Amino acid sequence: MAELIWVWHEHAFTYVFKSWPGPVGRHIDGIADRTVSIGRGLIGKEYAGISTRSGSGRLARSLRVVHRFAPNRDVEAHAGANPTGRITGYAYWHHEGAGPHPIPRVGTTARGGYLRFYWRKAGGVVVLRRVRHPGNPAQKYLTKALRIAMS
Repeated sequence: MAELIWVWHEHAFTYVFKSWPGPVGRHIDGIADRTVSIGRGLIGKEYAGISTRSGSGRLARSLRVVHRFAPNRDVEAHAGANPTGRITGYAYWHHEGAGPHPIPRVGTTARGGYLRFYWRKAGGVVVLRRVRHPGNPAQKYLTKALRIAMS
């Protein structure tokens, strides 16, 4: 019977399992990239009727992937509307939804503190000092994108 010999190579293990160029890191990166790519496609097609966006592409551009090393030095990719962990960003509020809220004028801007946006109900661009936004339902397009990317 052959004797089993155990050989441990720390650098090879770290490369394979705990680095971005290794196969595990590349696999995780691929899933994150596919999730963002699929999510961008869902914004423009599936959810176009729900959103009142003007079609500027700002929502799709705000989706991104952030690569990190976890505290135990494992690779970790955050993909989507809020990859940095802060609750900010245009895409985050479309994904999670928002209740009715006031939007005050935005200080002194080139437009003199006025809000300028396309309003579907008015049928064009409006310029107002403040707005009572009715809110928007959660769209969860990134959840669907991740399910598709993982399949």
